[in-house]
Amino acid sequence: MAKQWIKSCPGFLIAVILAGCGSMGAQFASIGEVSESEPQARLRVLGGGGFVRGVPDSNCLDWSKPGAGTIIGGLVGSSGFRGRSLDMPNPERREGKPFAEIHVAAGKPFALAFMTGPEARYSCALSGVLVLDEGQDYEAEARMSDEEVRVGLSFVPTCVLSLKRLTPEGTWEPQPIRQVLLCRRRK
Repeated sequence: MAKQWIKSCPGFLIAVILAGCGSMGAQFASIGEVSESEPQARLRVLGGGGFVRGVPDSNCLDWSKPGAGTIIGGLVGSSGFRGRSLDMPNPERREGKPFAEIHVAAGKPFALAFMTGPEARYSCALSGVLVLDEGQDYEAEARMSDEEVRVGLSFVPTCVLSLKRLTPEGTWEPQPIRQVLLCRRRK
């Protein structure tokens, strides 16, 4: 019965597939950066083996917003700024990890989302909102922690999203990450 229905409705199936792909537009575009005339901070993103996407000037993950896009991509879609260096301090922090260094508008919310890729052993999705200070260097890292939690009969690693600011003394200082809000539909 289901096969007959599918055969009789190919137009419907094509519409469903296209609608789903349309909501993934940010996957196929690199994130928009701030212009040089705007106050900005530098952000190093360490991807930990997944996809990292962002939404500038936003407290929520609205992938249809102008500028939303990929920071570190995977095998499909945009590679974003994977491997891009802005000559930030402590480059050894990025060795052996997927990374990207980008300019972010200072003093404005920046929504960040991390999702593990299909090759990952465990599934993980994290998000947060960063607000960075002008002229400062930051590092956001999404990774699987060495700490494990019990799930059923097994133990699995936990997902961690952290943000650090480079101090004038050359050390990294932990910074707060705000909770991502639900987006309201635009009319």
